[in-house]
Order: sequence, then structure tokens, then C-alpha cells
Amino acid sequence: MWRVALTLGLLLALAPPAAAAPRLVIEDVLVGERFGERDRCYAVGSQLLVIGRGFAPRTPVRFGRGTLRPNRDGDFSALVTARTDRAQERITLRARQGTQVATLRFWAGVIGVNVPSWGSRSRPATGTPGKRERVRIGGFDVGGGLSIEYSLNQGVRYRARVATLRGPCGAAEFTIRQFPFSPVPDGLYRVSFSSRSASAWYPGVRIGPVPPPAVPLPSTIFGLPGAGYHVAATPDGGYLVAGMGRVDRVSAAGVVTRAAGTGVEPEGAAEPGGDGGPATAAPIDPSDVATLPDGGFLIAECDRNRIRRVDPTGAISTVASWPGCPDALLPLPDGALLVADTALDRIFRIEPNGTRTAVAGNGEFSGNTPPEGPALKVALRARDLALDADGSILIADYFGARVLRLAGGRLSVVAGNGTEAALRDDGLPATDAAVTPTALAARPGGGFYVLDAGAASGIGSEPRVRVVQPDGTILTLAGTGRFAPDPTRFDELGGDGMAPLRADLRFVSDLTVLTDGGLIFTEDPGRVRHLPPPTGGLLGVAIRRDADRIFAPGVPTPLTLRLSAPATVRVDVGGGPVLERELPAGETRVELPPRPGEPQAVSVTATDTGGRTASDRATLYPRGWLSEPLARFVAEGLFFHVIDASSRSGDGLSGCRRFGANRFDCALSPEQDVCRRAISVVIGADGHLRWGTYRCPIAPTARPSLQRLKRNQLSCSAGDSSCPPPIFGRVDDRWLVPWD
Repeated sequence: MWRVALTLGLLLALAPPAAAAPRLVIEDVLVGERFGERDRCYAVGSQLLVIGRGFAPRTPVRFGRGTLRPNRDGDFSALVTARTDRAQERITLRARQGTQVATLRFWAGVIGVNVPSWGSRSRPATGTPGKRERVRIGGFDVGGGLSIEYSLNQGVRYRARVATLRGPCGAAEFTIRQFPFSPVPDGLYRVSFSSRSASAWYPGVRIGPVPPPAVPLPSTIFGLPGAGYHVAATPDGGYLVAGMGRVDRVSAAGVVTRAAGTGVEPEGAAEPGGDGGPATAAPIDPSDVATLPDGGFLIAECDRNRIRRVDPTGAISTVASWPGCPDALLPLPDGALLVADTALDRIFRIEPNGTRTAVAGNGEFSGNTPPEGPALKVALRARDLALDADGSILIADYFGARVLRLAGGRLSVVAGNGTEAALRDDGLPATDAAVTPTALAARPGGGFYVLDAGAASGIGSEPRVRVVQPDGTILTLAGTGRFAPDPTRFDELGGDGMAPLRADLRFVSDLTVLTDGGLIFTEDPGRVRHLPPPTGGLLGVAIRRDADRIFAPGVPTPLTLRLSAPATVRVDVGGGPVLERELPAGETRVELPPRPGEPQAVSVTATDTGGRTASDRATLYPRGWLSEPLARFVAEGLFFHVIDASSRSGDGLSGCRRFGANRFDCALSPEQDVCRRAISVVIGADGHLRWGTYRCPIAPTARPSLQRLKRNQLSCSAGDSSCPPPIFGRVDDRWLVPWD
């Protein structure tokens, strides 16, 4: 018997160890939040990258409704969307391979608050006093109480406890009676739901009619000449635009001349500055520019720790070597200069004799200090400064998500509630609105303009141009609140020639008010945009990015142009002139000669009787053309469906090539220039987008097996404003080109 036992023991000792049971893990979260210490809760709509490990290599695995094939290491990856119709729910995922089953459980729940008839936090709605409404809410303190609060014009009208929060998502479902108080005055209410340490709100639930805006809204947005990120108005009706190693002067006639810099950014602070010589020969790295009454201008060089002056003759000199980073300049009427320093987190005043004094900021950019009080005791980090009509100083506190007013040695909040977001809160008091200010300018007639970066640290940035009206309420002048993520799509998304509220803006930088009352601002990639005044203003011309940018080859092509004033317009297509005509102000539809079946570069130049010039350019696309930006978007979104990898460098694409009007191929590369798999994106004759993969390298002769694109295949959350338009199912021609 002992021999049998010994033999069995030897066999067990020599046998290979049992394989570890297969398992599923959430390797990466593209969108989502974590609440609680023991359980993980993901927001409804979050895209989760689920990794399977320890399966038999290259043997099919049933996962959800599909089948996946692990790689040679027994691993696979799949994107899963967190879904539930409840405030919170336990989700179970299973992967089955033969008799082996791996299970993964996680919680999905509401993040924020959902009152169906109130739309969303980003869309104002109308409330009904007394109406009963079912509410779903989540993301609050587990086990705590939840209260509702109605506010109008910064005054609390009603507050009550409504629910107890359950874990792990900190969620609740309950019924409320809307506006349970009387009387209910007309106005735009902020409705807050709050626990001990968290809150969510509807910034605009309206009772009664919408009041008309107190300031005129611009009707059109145009592009202007010049390139840079910082602007300043000049007394002659033009402007300075600084960035990329230079400062350009743009006249009111649209003529661009270089005023400073070589156009090459200097290597560092030690590089000579060219003091005493012509400004156009001096290396500069502008972080701000400001005009002076004598016709000269100042240049802040944050990274080079200095402030430069260009005098009216064009000579450059250093007026201050700086211990920190001078990021914004504001010359004052008495000859002094205010400097906002983003390294020292203070605002300094420099007297004409060179004396320097701190006037605001406690040397910290964040902390527990209140946003109002003695100016030298408040934490701030100023991105811009402006002089208000009453002589006070406006401060763009970017990291504090507020606009501050400096007067009498004290700071007060005049816009922003301290929340970084991109909310539709037009009509609210500016102090109740979500504002992330990057730049400011006083408005002639009262109030001020704000360049608002929106949810700058979230998905996209949702920038807008806004105005705080003389009555203290806030309005949006330009920007959809939707993020334009890709510079290659920028030409189509800018909205030139259209209503400014239809423009998708990119990262915004600076703004200034011209002498005629028009507003200009800058956005990435260094583009200058113009919101004209109600009458007059600089000459502007634009090609409308509407349905006319899709043309039928071989037949006359319509094109819609918009002018700010009457002018003679010349249209060039593919480098040659096709039309020259006098056109009136406003919109005119012209007809171009028949075009061949490939994209056409179109440029338009306008010249008025005063010699002013303006120009614009766009691309027209033939019907059925699959644009490169859309094809790249789809290929990138499918990356994790094709490649078993938990990470990638960049967008994961390389070596992309076009093979005809309706096909675009890319290499899927987790590491730079290392092709793991090739992917084709195709638009079929039936108008459906399809995709398929094949072995590297990319080849026009490859014939991959194609499948229709499905909504759940793209790694894009419903909360991401850079998600694509309706490209699932039959796709309209207008969505195949860079979309607007």
C-alpha cells in the first residue's frame, strides 16, 4: 500500500501545475468615476475596457452576444458600455470557453441627477409648478441625506430634504413635486440637489417667458488675417496678434506686417534678446501683448522671465527682468503697469519709476481661502487682466473658475460659481454660472466679455465666448459648447459665415475689443476670429459650410458666400479663377462651373471700394466621398476591438493611405510604427460604413472581410462632446465629410 501511495505522490509532484482559472478584469476606464471604498461604480454610458486573461489561446470565447478569439497568450480585450435604467444596478459579465466560465461584476449608476422633463444640465427647460416628477440621482455620499434647493437671482426660495442615498453609487430614486412653494415668480431658477459634500444641479429651469438679451447679439462669425494666440486692439482700428515667435500688426484694411520677432521661437531665457536693435530682428516668445498710448507696445515673455517694449520707431528694449512668469499685462491710464504672474501667483503693480508692489494674491493658486476679501489674502492664478469702465480691475482666475473684481484693495466675485463645466446657463446671474475664464475685455456700454474654456480638464473643453451684461446676467455670444478635437476638421467646424452660436470652437486663448466695438478672439491653431459690431466693423467674407459643400461631379456647383459689407469678390477653385463679381452685404449664392469627382480647394478674396481686403477658404467634397478625418476617427475608435492591448501610443494609427474615393486604410500600431494589424474603413454604395482587418502591411490589393459599423464598437461615450455625428446605419453625404 505504501508503494502505491509513494507512486501517486511522485506522479503528483512531477505533474505540471494546474492552469489558473480564466478571469475578467477592467483594465482601463475611458470614462467613469469611482465611489465608495469596497465597490466600484461606473457612470451609465461609460466605456470600459474589459481584459480576459488565462483562456486557452486562439480558442473561441463567447462574450456577451459575440465571439472573441484570445491571442497566443490566452488574452483578449473588449469594450463594454455600462448600461442600466435604474439609479444603480449590479452588472454581471460572463465569458465562456468550453466548460470554463469567467465572471466579472461591477456597479453602474446615474452620476448627477435626471429629471426627465427638465432635459439635462446642458439644456435649459421649462418647469411646471406642482407637477409630480420621478427623479433618478447618483454619485453622492453613500448613506447620507439628499436635499433640494430652488434659487432665483442668487436668493434661496425653497429648501427641503427629499431622499436617503444608497450605495455604492450614492444613488436614490424618488418623486418630487416641482416648485412646491407659492408664489412662484417668473425667472430662470437654479435647482440644486445636495448631500454633505457633493452637489448636482439644473442651472436653468425657467418659469415664464424668456426676457430679451440686454446686449445685441452678433449675427455672423468671420475669420480674420494674422496668426497667433494673443491679441490687442490698436488705436487705428486694427490689432496686434502675437505668438509663434512674432508679433504681427494687422491694419483696419486687413494688411499684415511683422512688428516684432523673427518667427522662430528662442531656445531659452539665455538667448540674447536683441535690445537696442530693430524689434523684427529680436528673438521673442510672447505670452501676452499690450498696446501703449504712444503707438508702441509691450510684450510679456513668461518663459524668458522678462517684459519687453517696442517703441513707435520699432526699436526693442527690456523694461523689466522678472523673477517669475509674467503671463498677462495691463497698462493703466496713470502710466503704471499691472502684471499677472502665474509662477508667483500674485498680481503686481509697476510704477513709472520701476517700483514694484503686490496688489492681489497670497502666493498660492489654490487652497481654502474664500474667493472674496482682502486682495492680498485670496489665493488666485490670473490668466488675464482688464480695466473696467468704472476704473476697477477685472481678473480672470482660471483655476478658481471665477472672474474677480479688484477695487479698494478687496476682491469680489463678478462671474463664475467656482465650478469648471460647460453648462447652458444663459440668463442666470453671472455669479451662478459655470465659467472657466482664459481672457477678459471690458465691453463698451457696460459689462464685460469672457472667453470661457468650459470643462477644460474634462472630455474636450467646450469653449465659448460669453458676455456679462450690465444687469449682471450672462449670455453666450459664440460657440456651440461642443468640442472640436481635431485640427484637420477645424476648417469645417469653425462656422465662418454662420451664426456664431453654430460655431464649434477649439482651445480659446485671448480676446480684445476693437475701436469700432467689434470683438476678436483667438483659438487653436492660432486662428483669429471676428464677431462684428451691429453696424460697420472690419471687412469680412466667408464660404458657408453648409449643404453646398457637397457637390455632384460634372454639373454646376452652388456656393453660398457671406459679406459684412459690399465688395468685389473673386473665387478661385483648384488654384485658378472661376468667378469675379460685385456682391452686396449679406448672403449671396453663386454658381461654379462643373467640377470633377474629387475634393476641390476653394478660396475667396473680397476687396471693397476703400481698399480693404478679406479672404476665406474651404474644401468642397463630391458625393459619396469618405473624408480622411472621419475614416481616422472610425479606425481609432475600433482599435481595442482589433488589438489585444491595454495601452497605445498616440492614436494608435500609422501609415494611413487612401485607396479610392470610398476606402481608407491604416496600420493599427500599439507602439510607434509597429504594425500589428491593418484596418480598412469603407463607405459602401448603400451608404453604410463598413470596416475590416487584414495582415500587415497596408496594401491596395487586400480584400478584408467587411462588417457594418455598429454604435457599441466605437470607444466613445455619450458624454463626450467630440463623439461623431449619426454615422451608424445609412449615412447621409453631409456626415461623410468633416462634420459641423
